[in-house]
Amino acid sequence: MSRVRAGLLWLLAWWLRLPRIVRVLAPLAIMVFLWVSSSKTPTSKPPSVVRALLHNGAHVVAYFALGGAWLLTLLGRGGEVFAAWTTRLVAATIALAVLYGVVDEVHQAYVPGRHSSFWDMASDAVGAVLGVAFVAWLTSGEARRGWRCAALVGLAVLTVLAATFLPG
Repeated sequence: MSRVRAGLLWLLAWWLRLPRIVRVLAPLAIMVFLWVSSSKTPTSKPPSVVRALLHNGAHVVAYFALGGAWLLTLLGRGGEVFAAWTTRLVAATIALAVLYGVVDEVHQAYVPGRHSSFWDMASDAVGAVLGVAFVAWLTSGEARRGWRCAALVGLAVLTVLAATFLPG
């Protein structure tokens, strides 16, 4: 096991020993940050493909964090939690993050200067699934889960490209 993975597993085990009421602050803080960010009227900088790619890529990163944070909130406490993976737990985690992405995109439709986009929602969803898949890979170390993460990264790149270059 690499030092980085070992360090991340130690950090996860430490985090999961915290009471759930404390752990829920992480996804809630991410959601507040996203809401505030999407409430701001964008500055009128000249359009740039690089800026658009970075903006659209940020959707994946933000929802990666939100999906992972929700998963780490919903898991039980202690060292036995990594065996507690269930389909319902994963589905609930992804549903919470994706539902928030949809709500935030609808919210953006009402903010002057912003718009709602199907491709942004797709990037949000892929980011949330990737965050959950990454935590699953990290905790299991199974190679097949690593390949799943790699495939999701490829899908994330496609959604970012679609959000940048296709009508939304």
